[in-house]
Amino acid sequence: MAPLGSALLNNSSRRSVEARLPHLWVHTFDTIEELRRGLQDFVTHYNATWLVARHGYRTPNQIRVEQRRLAQCPANLPLAA
Repeated sequence: MAPLGSALLNNSSRRSVEARLPHLWVHTFDTIEELRRGLQDFVTHYNATWLVARHGYRTPNQIRVEQRRLAQCPANLPLAA
């Protein structure tokens, strides 16, 4: 069986996906449900552990918590002049 999505990606895109999804890339899924579960597990793991440089080497979960906290700030804060 060909790697996940190999027919849909050009070589550059496929290398990028292979680098980010190594445990999915080497696993053969027998059903769509197994593939879906594998992708969900990867997303959970990625969001909890992947340190993103552009976010100050914080995980996506950490950024999401901060964004939600900031979204709950009062909208009409006084501006510094």
